[in-house]
Amino acid sequence: MMASAPLLTRIISSRFFRFLTASGISVIVNVTSRIAIAPYVGYLTSIIVSYIIGILTAWTLNRIFVFKRSKGYAAAELSRFILVNIVGLAQVSAISVLLARHIFPSLAIQFHNETTAHIIGLFTLSFTSYILHKNFTFR
Repeated sequence: MMASAPLLTRIISSRFFRFLTASGISVIVNVTSRIAIAPYVGYLTSIIVSYIIGILTAWTLNRIFVFKRSKGYAAAELSRFILVNIVGLAQVSAISVLLARHIFPSLAIQFHNETTAHIIGLFTLSFTSYILHKNFTFR
């Protein structure tokens, strides 16, 4: 059991683990804000608005806790972060709507379809976002 402690310590202190933690927090902010906004603006619009809120949360957490500050300005980092996340927004929107409106109903799944689809859509970004942010956003 002692041999696994250093491995666990390395995993927890790794940049990827910190990225997943920051991403998890931003997902909670994203989903919670979508649930709060949806009754007023509809499902797809609420995904877009909550995604923007989630992007700002994720950028702040990643800048502070995950990636060392780049040699550039914060505005340049945020611009690159937004570029990466525009692609992510298209992916999350497409997956969320496809699951909630088509796949889940065709499978007779009726358990919080919109929220479940939104969470699945957000989690599909984990690995690609990490690689792009590590090599492009916070370089």
